[in-house]
Amino acid sequence: MEMYKITLTADSDLIDHLGDKLEAERSKQSGATLQSQDEKTKLSDMVKKLKWEIFIDKKDYYMRKLVIVADLEVDNSSTLGSPFLGTSSSLSEKSKATFAFAFKSGKFGEEVVVEVPASAMTFEEFTNLISEIVAEAYGDLMAPETLPDASPLDTP
Repeated sequence: MEMYKITLTADSDLIDHLGDKLEAERSKQSGATLQSQDEKTKLSDMVKKLKWEIFIDKKDYYMRKLVIVADLEVDNSSTLGSPFLGTSSSLSEKSKATFAFAFKSGKFGEEVVVEVPASAMTFEEFTNLISEIVAEAYGDLMAPETLPDASPLDTP
């Protein structure tokens, strides 16, 4: 099967733009705001490399494969660093990890039977987990919106 291959390698500006978009979506859902624009943490401080490869069928133009690879560098002093430390007792200040996601598609137009594994995570649980990771990456820059005279909402 002949395919077109589109490669996108994000520079730090694009990585930061994606981080801003993720933060904006999270803010819409959780009501968090930035405390200070001056101290803004950039996603590129953690995501050092982000590459997307998209494979498109030349005959029907369907996307057949998507590969996303990200190189991460995490400060070990943050709680976000702990998943990347594993069993290492290294005292270095930074941990490095590579995250890869691959998606293949095919058999378009055919019936699909999906059996959900017992240990599967719902989409909402997944997005909440991603939101927590992004929130941790941005540290204390996000805080719930509060009004000076805010009181709990009365429910009917």
